[in-house]
Amino acid sequence: NKDIVVEHALDPVYAAIIRSVGEVAHANGIDTYLVGGSVRDFLLDRPLVDLDLTCNCDPSELIAVLGVSMELEVISTSRYGTSKIRINGQTIDIARTRKDLYLKPGGPPEVIPSKIGDDLHRRDFSVNAMAISIAPLRWGKLLDPTGGYPDLEIKVLRALHPQSFRDDAVRILR
Repeated sequence: NKDIVVEHALDPVYAAIIRSVGEVAHANGIDTYLVGGSVRDFLLDRPLVDLDLTCNCDPSELIAVLGVSMELEVISTSRYGTSKIRINGQTIDIARTRKDLYLKPGGPPEVIPSKIGDDLHRRDFSVNAMAISIAPLRWGKLLDPTGGYPDLEIKVLRALHPQSFRDDAVRILR
């Protein structure tokens, strides 16, 4: 795995928010990562539209500890263990690390709390299955268990598992 220097490519506002979230989360025993499309776009030097984070607890727990030291607004929450917040005018999506179990094709998944490795393996494409740690001691460490970074370099879009499109047909449009 590769160490990424996050501040050098991010807008300074995003970098400050990410570092602050990582510090507060770590101080409260919460593992937090920049994930998915945010990591992909960052590695491709594309502008980030929003920030996608994942943590090893219910997002409401992370939001509660962030709210003690930061001014934030909760925009929405969902039954899938995700929340959308706004800090300093920037939108952040926060999801719990999880596994998804699809009981029928195209149906809603059963969400099962899990670890970061399981979370990355449940995703749609290898290029969306990467995470960057934002914890102070692991700041910038890239997790890439499915080979998304090499796929980005050779411009390959690879589905992670045969049931990917059966489980969630919207993935075809992405």
